[in-house]
Amino acid sequence: MCRVSVILKTERDADILEWLASQENRSEAFRAAARLAIAAEQRATTGIDEQRLRRVLREELARVATLSPASSTMTVDADPEAAALIDQMF
Repeated sequence: MCRVSVILKTERDADILEWLASQENRSEAFRAAARLAIAAEQRATTGIDEQRLRRVLREELARVATLSPASSTMTVDADPEAAALIDQMF
């Protein structure tokens, strides 16, 4: 186990202190908030625009849903930009 102390200043960190005061388990709440902040920063540095990716996937799924299921083979002109975004995810 590693112990870390964090010093918060009353004026500068008033919003954090107010939020922590309302938490039942301050340590767990602080860990969860730190994990969310780390995940958000990691997503920001990957270059993946999540809103754009969702839009592209939604459009592609709608387009594929309109294709005939009886077709055993289909040729799809893939959008290279959409393919690159999906490749970055995996």
